[in-house]
Amino acid sequence: MRVLIFIALISGLAITPAARAQNTDRNAAPFGLLWGASAADTRSLGIDLKEVPHKDNGVSYLATKLPKVLSDVEYVVVSFGYDDKLWRVAAVSRDFKNDPSGISVRSRYDQLASVLAEKYGKGLSWHNQDSRMWKGPTEFVMGIKQGVSNWFTDFETNLLQIQLNIIADDSSTAKWRIL
Repeated sequence: MRVLIFIALISGLAITPAARAQNTDRNAAPFGLLWGASAADTRSLGIDLKEVPHKDNGVSYLATKLPKVLSDVEYVVVSFGYDDKLWRVAAVSRDFKNDPSGISVRSRYDQLASVLAEKYGKGLSWHNQDSRMWKGPTEFVMGIKQGVSNWFTDFETNLLQIQLNIIADDSSTAKWRIL
């Protein structure tokens, strides 16, 4: 596919979504997206894109009407860089509320980590709960919120870097996030 993209670029031809869809898993991105697709190609798949103001990762959009999505995803942000090619996908879960110990969000995190490990190999985990101030069993989410506790796993292939982590909105509301 990279050869096709290169040939299309130097010859000025556009690669249609149908041509991209015939591609191997190598260009398959999460949620039915395709790595390297343009915003227009992505829209032509029926996906709604609403631009977000953050430009840290190039032009980024809130993506809805995705062909595939996890049931507990609250939102997905896709970034097309500065060259209009999909290169980053971020998914954030719904809130796991009233769970200062983080039992529910950690359980879902473990499920997702297991699935990602099957697909990309064993990841490198950094699970650190604060040992001084927010060390109690019901203070896990507060430690995450305050930035003194970290809970994430990095998965890496020769083409992809994936991070699964836990983030917190307040002392008892957490979410999982995949980048």
